[in-house]
Amino acid sequence: IVADPDNRTLSYWRDSQFIGTLVTSLPRGSLYPIATPFNSGVKVSISSLHSSAHDKLDSYNSTLQAERSKVRGLRREALKSQKLKLIKDKNLTPEIVETLKNIFSMYLPPGRSSLSPVEARRLWYRSGFRLLEFPRLLPPPSSSVSFSDFLSVVTSIVSSSEVDSSVDS
Repeated sequence: IVADPDNRTLSYWRDSQFIGTLVTSLPRGSLYPIATPFNSGVKVSISSLHSSAHDKLDSYNSTLQAERSKVRGLRREALKSQKLKLIKDKNLTPEIVETLKNIFSMYLPPGRSSLSPVEARRLWYRSGFRLLEFPRLLPPPSSSVSFSDFLSVVTSIVSSSEVDSSVDS
């Protein structure tokens, strides 16, 4: 929002794009700007404009883009660090295999070592995998899924995502 006391206007901009002038008769005299952002992550700058509004907004947007780029870079580094704890040399680490085994066992009915198709689908969905990949876990005419079946498909998905991410880099 750009308040121009000389022309007595209040104009709106968004991402360096002029939206329009909403107020054309600001009162004369001193103005006391107040800004109340309604969304998180919104930044407000109250300053005098001795240059054009467009220049000021371009400068602000450049700074904002640099900050966002820095945050994305930090996020990528954090994810890489977390990924190293889960995947080493395109294989799941023993720690994650053990965790997957514990999760798998939570879905096993007492006295059984494999899951029915319904139980396997529930585990698959709650593990955050796409249901599109589910047929790889339970190809017909299978009637049950063992932990080794589950681990094999998860490992395959991780390996293929490793190849995809190395191509994207």
